[in-house]
Amino acid sequence: MIPSERIYFTIFADERVGVADQISQFGAFYKLGVALGFTYRHTTFHAPRSGPVPRYKLLSPRIECYLRSARRFLPASAWISVPSRARPALDAFEFLGLNQLFAETTNGPTAPLANQIKLRLSGDSLKRNRIASLDDLERWIRASVVANQSQSRPLRVIFELGWGARHLLRDIHLRYPYPQDGLDLHQGYLDTRRRRPWPSLFKPDRLKLVIHVRQGDTATLQTPWGTWMSLWWFSKHRYKQYPTFEELCEHEKHAPPIRPIDVLGFVEGLHSRCAPDLFSTLVFSDGYARASVVLGEAYQSHELSASDVRKLKRAIPYYEKQFFALFNTLAETRQIIGEKRSSLCHLIHSVLTCDVVVFTTQQQMIPGLLLAYGARNSPFLICLYRGSFKTPGFYDPPAWFGPRYISVDIDSPDYDALLKRLSACLPKKWTLRHPR
Repeated sequence: MIPSERIYFTIFADERVGVADQISQFGAFYKLGVALGFTYRHTTFHAPRSGPVPRYKLLSPRIECYLRSARRFLPASAWISVPSRARPALDAFEFLGLNQLFAETTNGPTAPLANQIKLRLSGDSLKRNRIASLDDLERWIRASVVANQSQSRPLRVIFELGWGARHLLRDIHLRYPYPQDGLDLHQGYLDTRRRRPWPSLFKPDRLKLVIHVRQGDTATLQTPWGTWMSLWWFSKHRYKQYPTFEELCEHEKHAPPIRPIDVLGFVEGLHSRCAPDLFSTLVFSDGYARASVVLGEAYQSHELSASDVRKLKRAIPYYEKQFFALFNTLAETRQIIGEKRSSLCHLIHSVLTCDVVVFTTQQQMIPGLLLAYGARNSPFLICLYRGSFKTPGFYDPPAWFGPRYISVDIDSPDYDALLKRLSACLPKKWTLRHPR
């Protein structure tokens, strides 16, 4: 049997997924590997998806469809919007300092110096190996290690997440709230900011409030011809058109969408019940550019006609302008809209340094980021939901964040209960006084 100190593990995260997915995978697999007694060796993380939408995806549906099939024959400059010489500091993982944190241990044992096994967790592999629980998973990993052991070589285990096994990440986080080796990513982030400062967008001496309104490929659109449709992949009837938003929600009880105007209504209610000079508010959103991507996919799958997709893509600037106009009504508020890499860095920094975050069930980034980087120092989290869909994705935030997390029904918010909980969790210097 190989001594546990000669069993190394690393984590492979598909770069086609977003930053939140990669962070949640890293956090879970790191906790699991350390809990099993393995030694971590870092594989560099990158976030190429987290940036402006490729140019070709914003074109007319027929041209986009052609370029999708032909792009492997074209130079990268034909479809990539971000130059390859973009500043490395603006890669999300360089900004977080994750790669730098493990710089000294990046070059761990690799083939041929080490035996190597890849453990890819997917729905198929779980079924094939009869893995129904975290205990089953740990037994399978140990058995795989024994089967691949060598007395003369160390062993390198590669963890990778496939489709259909994401629920195990939740189970890992619940069993191991913190890494057993004491790794503190939040402190690592603060150390990175001391080396490479980043400006705060908040006004000083105010309660720092972040509002994150995910749209993009989860947006609900009112079409130029007056119908409503959901682009959210979680929807049961994606792309289906309804005469009213209420009828859409009635047919999407599994995951009813939340519009920006719904979020605005909640925040206005919160502001009106607190002192007028209490908050410094930042509104973040990915905007609607990525909606063009899923509209192109809808054309390819024959869900929408080329004419309809063309009209919807032409309306994207209108949706963006409408969004800006909505949140301009809030006092002491700044908006950061779009998918520029600098905007993502501002979002990360603001979430990790703010007092309160408001977000919806249409996104997973906020709980995923804070689960890895802020569980011990988390801001107060307000998750807006509609219907019975109370938690974002596979996450179970109440189990991790305790009293610093509250779910609020967007259609009937209980502001009194919210402010009572918020007052109990904030430092005593903040008084949530009602202007009556």
